[in-house]
Amino acid sequence: MKKTKLLTITLSVMLTVALTACISIPLTTEKDDVTATDSIAVSADETRTNILVAGCDRASGLTDVIMLVSVDTKNNTASVMQIPRDTYAAYTENSYKKLNGAYGALGAKGLCELLSDSLGVDIDSYLVLSPDALRDAVDAIGGVEITLESPMYYSDPEQGLYISLRAGKQTLDGKTAEQFIRYRSGYVDGDLGRIDAQKVFLCGLIESARKNADALTVARVIAALLGKTDTNVTPADGAALAETLLKIENENVFFMTAPGEAVVAEESGASYYSLSGKAMEEALAKYFGAGAGSFDRERLFLNKRYDSFRRIYEGYSPYEVYTAKNIADGKAVFESIAQIPK
Repeated sequence: MKKTKLLTITLSVMLTVALTACISIPLTTEKDDVTATDSIAVSADETRTNILVAGCDRASGLTDVIMLVSVDTKNNTASVMQIPRDTYAAYTENSYKKLNGAYGALGAKGLCELLSDSLGVDIDSYLVLSPDALRDAVDAIGGVEITLESPMYYSDPEQGLYISLRAGKQTLDGKTAEQFIRYRSGYVDGDLGRIDAQKVFLCGLIESARKNADALTVARVIAALLGKTDTNVTPADGAALAETLLKIENENVFFMTAPGEAVVAEESGASYYSLSGKAMEEALAKYFGAGAGSFDRERLFLNKRYDSFRRIYEGYSPYEVYTAKNIADGKAVFESIAQIPK
């Protein structure tokens, strides 16, 4: 393998896995960096590697980005399932039962075990990034090219959030990438629209990594991410994963949002996302190697108090699966967002 090609795929892997966790992380007050912790068991399926990727809000400990990344070496495919932050999950006896609180309550290893049991897949590794990693890493690769059909403007002085992006083709640096990723006021479905925009941004990020990778860029990305992750992924594991991903074509990289629907708890008025049991079972089996009947045996994702939650959980919610090639070619249509980058 040529040296430049190895550097390119190594950088792409780092950004695909690591920066996927950063997208849409709230801009919050930074606290101490997180470092590597204990490793967890390797999957029983030696042809598949499943990785939990999350982006952590340092101020509150919430993970507002949660993704399951699966690499299948037998079929040379990779799949990414984005799990909405408001997903109902009874991981605690406390009243707060949104999945984005599980990392703070259980830790990375505990969250892996929770999702492994509930989703019916073996999650081998985890990667949780701090809020400032996105800006530093995007700057390290020289920015991300994207095209906006409409401008994005938003102002929230209380949060210190100001978004101002013009329409048209442009290269986002770390600062403007955070603006694009955080933007949601113009999306019909709010956070779900932002999740779809993440798919578009990630494909642009991968393309930028492929174009700009060299030894100096790799060093800059490593420096940007060091000390900002809670992970059990070793350098050797990362190198092996890079070699595997080198064989996967864009048409065999799949993106999806966890099937389900937004729903409101009648008494509290709190907004949640309820997973669809039948659709989740289908998607996990087809793209993540889960066994039949393995999804949520303990019914942790079912809010039994409300018929509205039960209807979604026990029903089938249609879902879309996009390939990286679809998104890169501009053929994927995200109906939930108002502005669709080409």
